[in-house]
Amino acid sequence: MATDPLRITLGELLEGVVVDRPNRFVAVVMLDGKEVRCHVADSGRLKELIYPGNKVMVRYVGDERERAKAGRGLSPRKTSFDLVLAAAPPPLDSQTPESRERDPEVEEPKDREPQVREPEVRDLERPGPERPGSREPEKDSTTWVSVDTRYPTRLFGQALRARGVPEFAEYDVVRAEYSLRKYERKGERMAVSPDRDAAGMGLLTGGARGAGPAERTRGRKEPRSRFDFYLEGPRVPPALVEVKSVTLCADGKGLFPDAPTARGTRHVRELAEAVSAGFRAYAVFIAQREDILTVSPNRETDPKFAGALADAASAGVRLLAYRCKVSPEEIVFDPALLPVVV
Repeated sequence: MATDPLRITLGELLEGVVVDRPNRFVAVVMLDGKEVRCHVADSGRLKELIYPGNKVMVRYVGDERERAKAGRGLSPRKTSFDLVLAAAPPPLDSQTPESRERDPEVEEPKDREPQVREPEVRDLERPGPERPGSREPEKDSTTWVSVDTRYPTRLFGQALRARGVPEFAEYDVVRAEYSLRKYERKGERMAVSPDRDAAGMGLLTGGARGAGPAERTRGRKEPRSRFDFYLEGPRVPPALVEVKSVTLCADGKGLFPDAPTARGTRHVRELAEAVSAGFRAYAVFIAQREDILTVSPNRETDPKFAGALADAASAGVRLLAYRCKVSPEEIVFDPALLPVVV
């Protein structure tokens, strides 16, 4: 059976409830009456997803002894589980009156008239109430959010290689974890044409092509970033792609980041430099939940990133956004574009 490049199966997940989050990379989860420590592969705050009492899905990855027996060696990690999914809170307009009463932040209108329940009139011709167990179980309506930042990059890479993203269909070479630095000591060079190599050197030196060495290097630094993807195609300029995971949602609007990110700000600034050096550059936002309709920078949380993203867009960096359908069984990438509102 052929593997679907737009899909990742999650394997066996176990449902638990969050107890605590002692730091950004660890969550304590109650699983079958026992507290277990889970690795959180997301450095964001995730405060609306990982909080005491919320429902989550975790995966058992084994302890150090089991990994050693399997020939994988000892691992420095101190957790035997990965936190994979978290339940999104329901929108306010879908909460029941009972849940609103329990939530002190949701107030009922003060001028609301008391409701009088009409006496129940039973139709003798209709069947009586169903017995317990006679009705089919209701379908789980939980909106699941993937809180593992490794999935968006992996999914997007699969889609790129399969030509499953229309905006990148012209590219037939995909390299992951790509740095523009040339590792002369290792004898490695960028496998690109002379013109593209010149474009790369323009970015490395920070100057325009054709400028003298002293002019190009004076006061400029090499880019420190390692970009998620480097792309080549026969009739298009080389491209650099940086993928960002979006988990925060407010009324259908996806917001990135949910915590200040100096690294993300540096990425978009260097993408803008890449454009001036002759590359195409893309900042790709992938929502790990299906209830997001648009994506925007989270200006309130990180105004520096929002400003850098606006500057990058003005410099020619292309901003794209997509979303995924997430369930306890799989994550499916949707290649339809979402609007990016800067």
